[in-house]
Amino acid sequence: MKGPELASLSGVPPNRSQTGWPREVNQFRNKYIQQTKPLTLERSINLYPLTNYTFGTKEPLCEKDSSVAARFQRMREEFDRIGMRRAVEGVLIVHEHRLPHVLLLQLGTTFFKLPGGELNPGEDEVEGLKRLMTEILGRQDGALQDWVIDDCAEDEEEEEEEEEEEEEEEEEGEEEEEEEEEEEEERERKEKKKNVSSEQEGRDGNSTV
Repeated sequence: MKGPELASLSGVPPNRSQTGWPREVNQFRNKYIQQTKPLTLERSINLYPLTNYTFGTKEPLCEKDSSVAARFQRMREEFDRIGMRRAVEGVLIVHEHRLPHVLLLQLGTTFFKLPGGELNPGEDEVEGLKRLMTEILGRQDGALQDWVIDDCAEDEEEEEEEEEEEEEEEEEGEEEEEEEEEEEEERERKEKKKNVSSEQEGRDGNSTV
C-alpha cells in the first residue's frame, strides 16, 4: 500500500504576490519591485479517504527526558557536543467528511503533536523525516514503507521560541548564581563583623585588667 502523502500548508492570497503587492497593480513594478516567482498554489495534491488506511498498535514511545529541567540540560550538552539541534515533523493530510484533516499523535490525555523528532547530526531533513515516520508509524511486519514527502517548510517561529526558552533558563541560572554570591558575601561580612567584635572585647578586657 502506498504510504500517506505529506504536505505543508502555507500560502498567500491568490491575488497577491510574495511581496504583498496586489498582482493587478503594475505601477513601478518593473523598476522598483523585484520580480519573484509565485507560489505553486494551483498545484494539486492527492488526498485519500481515512478509510483507505489501516491502523494498528505499537509499543508505547517514551519521552527521552523525565522533566523539563532534564530536557534543557540534555539540550545544553548536545549543543556543546554537536552544535545546533535540528528537528523535523510530518503533516499527514487525509480526506474525511469532504474536508482535509491533519492527523495528530496523542500523548497522554491532553497533549497532541505532529509525528517527528530530532534529526541525527548531518542528517538530511527528508531522509530524517522518512526514518522517523517509519519508526513511529511504520508497519510491524518489517515491510518497506514508501513515504512520499511533498514539501518541506522551516518553522522559524518555533526555533525562536526554543531560543527564548533557553535564554530564560540561562537568565534564571545567572540570577540564582548572583543570589548565591550575594548570600556568600553577606555571610563573609557577618563573619568579619563577628571577628572584629571579638577582638574589641578582648582589648577591652585587657584594658580593665
